Amino acid sequence: MALLNISLLKLQIKLDAGMQDEDELLELYLGAAEVAASNYMGRTLYASDSDIPDTDHYGISVKNPAITMAILMSAAQFYEHREPIVAGVVVSELPLAYSHALGPYRILFPELPPTP
Repeated sequence: MALLNISLLKLQIKLDAGMQDEDELLELYLGAAEVAASNYMGRTLYASDSDIPDTDHYGISVKNPAITMAILMSAAQFYEHREPIVAGVVVSELPLAYSHALGPYRILFPELPPTP
């Protein structure tokens, strides 16, 4: 189950909140976007700051607006482009905003001890 609520994703993709036909699919996309963000940053995502265990020095909450925005952008991209091949359009990576939002939170050398 995704950490973020699919109602946020429905706002992002401009889908009627009452429409529930695709909720299972949206939940899958949202969960996949959270995993992708976690992998990109090298951090474990948690629902809130209070959920981060003291032993996880690199844990980070989805309550961080930059992280929430990046996850929603990624999940919307998954929703809009459901096929692995898109014909007749210019193909590009996720907008630079994704890496700008998550980049500062990346752990590049997890083997080094965290700074206090």
